[in-house]
Amino acid sequence: MPPRSISDQLAAALQAERAALGKRLASLQERATELAKEQDLVKVRLGHIDALLHAEDIDRLHAAPSADASADHSIADDVVGLLREHGKALHYREIARKLQERGVTLPKGKDPAANLLAHFFNDPRVYRPQRGTYALRNGRDVQSVGTRRTPSKKGKRS
Repeated sequence: MPPRSISDQLAAALQAERAALGKRLASLQERATELAKEQDLVKVRLGHIDALLHAEDIDRLHAAPSADASADHSIADDVVGLLREHGKALHYREIARKLQERGVTLPKGKDPAANLLAHFFNDPRVYRPQRGTYALRNGRDVQSVGTRRTPSKKGKRS
């Protein structure tokens, strides 16, 4: 067999590399499909776990209101219910608007949305992921943005 030219050798090497890369790509695509399926299963299981962890809260929301329940119900409960239904963080002005649409009476004052905020911002069920935005903790140990990790020494006199 006569010796091949350099261009023939280069073409053969490139063809071999192309075939190897094609096999590698097919393998990675198959693996990506398997990982996506596994990811979907994990998301479903997490959803089930969250539902079980909060089943008591859900049962309480769907139970017929009693005379005692109305006395214990607060604006913060309305906010938590709204956030739970939306499943995502909402700006406090949007929370106020949606509660008004539902017929919830907001606190009176110059700025009802700000007054509403004063009724729920310290609720342990709620945290602030961004300035002005509030979400449910859902049992997670998360800290609101802008909160201090240690007590401030400002204003303390010795």
